[in-house]
Amino acid sequence: MDITVLRIFEAVASEQSISGAAKRLHYVQSNVTARIKQLETEIGKPLFYRHNRGISITETGEILRVYAKKIITLFEEAEKALSESSNPTGLLKIGTIGTIASTRLSAVLTFYHEKYPLVNISLKTGMPQQMIDAVLKHELDGAFVPGPLKHPDILQEKLLEEELVLINGVNPFQNNESKSFKQQPLLVLPAGCRFRSRLVSLLSEEGFAQPQIMELGSLDTVIDCVRAGMGISLVPKSVVDNRNDKECFIIHTVPKKFSKIPILFIWNSKSFLTITMKKFIETALNHFNDSNIKKQSTT
Repeated sequence: MDITVLRIFEAVASEQSISGAAKRLHYVQSNVTARIKQLETEIGKPLFYRHNRGISITETGEILRVYAKKIITLFEEAEKALSESSNPTGLLKIGTIGTIASTRLSAVLTFYHEKYPLVNISLKTGMPQQMIDAVLKHELDGAFVPGPLKHPDILQEKLLEEELVLINGVNPFQNNESKSFKQQPLLVLPAGCRFRSRLVSLLSEEGFAQPQIMELGSLDTVIDCVRAGMGISLVPKSVVDNRNDKECFIIHTVPKKFSKIPILFIWNSKSFLTITMKKFIETALNHFNDSNIKKQSTT
């Protein structure tokens, strides 16, 4: 049993397909089939069920997969440690929530790429918990997520405090009445979004009845629908400020306990911290610190 066959096994288990694994690994399909049969012979038990719909993993295969993932991760960490040089190189897998990607991350990536051109960056966006899980599973080297966050296997750097504001497309307090405001739907991202939970908590504390919730796929869609008068939402002020149509929104400040949310960069405490990763963290910290200083100097 060697690392190559374990990687083939993990690819087949992940793809649930011999052909899918072969395509992913850029191997000939017959080679993948042969290596899986070789591994099954070595273990003495079948790792996959073969049927008309393809393949599915056996109980033995599930057990092996747990250890295969750990072995592959450790092997890759060892490779990084042994090949470490003074110049950042290789692949850096970074995750982020959509709000950071749309407002602040491009400057960090541009500066980092210009300074360290030998690094290839893979960027994945998603919900906070998806990013955290991917870091814990070593699928990402690090990620930008909202806090607060406490986990024994997560290390973190606080980059800034994001200000959240309540927005709507028409004045909800027209004629000093809040009834129309209370009746407006909440436009939110899928469950797991910190902005969503803050908004629900805010309105609950203000004594609002359970509002209608409209779940949308992206923050841009949420804000566009707010502009169209479909409802209200709690969003980062920086996102609204960066829009060309910001005059189309009425912005309401909210109590500090609902408006301030820390933005963190996180990574797995069990991962070997390469020079490539160290320089990325350093770049992110410097960029966000500079941005905060400039913001404070203009206020």
